Amino acid sequence: MKLLVQSDDYGISKAQAHGCIEGIRNGLIRNTGFFTNMPWAEECAEWIRLYLNQIAFGIDLNITTGKSVLPHHQIPTITKEDNSFIQCH
Repeated sequence: MKLLVQSDDYGISKAQAHGCIEGIRNGLIRNTGFFTNMPWAEECAEWIRLYLNQIAFGIDLNITTGKSVLPHHQIPTITKEDNSFIQCH
């Protein structure tokens, strides 16, 4: 039996990304998905580049946090005019 530890939402914050990298370095984390729409995404992408041969790496579908990578006019039902996602309460 193998244990697969996934670190969700890589890049949602810089601190979370650093924690994920630490888990990968120590052999604990084997899988993560990337929040590509965060302002620091390019920086986080560089940090994890060295470890891509050690993990399964994907892209998270994020429609709640930060701003959309698509313009508001393409998805007006889930974004505000400033491209931030509409929060449901």
